[in-house]
Amino acid sequence: MKTMIVLFVLATLSCSAIRLRLDKTNVPVSCLKHDGFGAQYQCQLAAIAVARHKGQCYMHTNFDTDGFHKVTDTTVATFDAEKFTGLKSDTGPNCTGDSKDIKTPLAAECGMGPEGGCADQYYTKEVRREMRSMYDSTPKPPTDHSCEVAFHVRRGDVQGGGRWTSNTVIEDVITSTFSNKTVCIYSEGKDSDFGTLQALDNVKFKLNGDVGTAFHGLVAAPELVIASSSFSYTAAMLNSGQVYYVKRFWHHMLADWKQVTTRTSPQFYSKTSETLMEPPTSNKASAYKDFD
Repeated sequence: MKTMIVLFVLATLSCSAIRLRLDKTNVPVSCLKHDGFGAQYQCQLAAIAVARHKGQCYMHTNFDTDGFHKVTDTTVATFDAEKFTGLKSDTGPNCTGDSKDIKTPLAAECGMGPEGGCADQYYTKEVRREMRSMYDSTPKPPTDHSCEVAFHVRRGDVQGGGRWTSNTVIEDVITSTFSNKTVCIYSEGKDSDFGTLQALDNVKFKLNGDVGTAFHGLVAAPELVIASSSFSYTAAMLNSGQVYYVKRFWHHMLADWKQVTTRTSPQFYSKTSETLMEPPTSNKASAYKDFD
């Protein structure tokens, strides 16, 4: 009898200890990141995904506007990221106090690299619908409804490397996959930077636009082609249409996203290429084509 009592007491204490450990880890999840708008927004969405995956609360932290690219630009300086995104903290008994900063969006992807990953386990359809609901809760700029496909292209601060997609590849993608649709290219620079793409009758250029208009154009498009960029990667998380990617990069592609194919080569880059594994360093010369 004494033995049974002792075992019962030990079991009770053990369960209490387990509950105590769980309570200590059941703290709100947040992300405080100093980078461009796209990278910061992506990290906030990753914090939501981690919180939902672990059954914890999401605690919103304000965007660091000093980290936004081209902060001296009037359109960037006046951009209200808090109002634009509609993000807000959860409420409840475990949603106050200190939070756990995940620091990087890779926390919702099980690490970096073009292969593997677990992003789909975190960014479930239910979670992404919740994210889109927050986004839709605040006013958005008007969109060009003639854009059947939004194509994000890195230019401006990008002159080569893993984030670069050549005009030849872009033209091949458009003529192979979207030849009968109006394609709007969101980027920086001037029309002449895109060479023979200017001659395509179904291409419209959306260059040097303000942050909110450019981002919402990507989110609202029926079809979206993302670049190696947190800006369009985050927009893809919110886009309810079909998302495409030209090549894999350091953030994991979701299962319902498709890789575009072309007449010349369906595989543009080796999936194990070092340029895909490691994001280059940003020089903050770009207003919104930022990355993590």
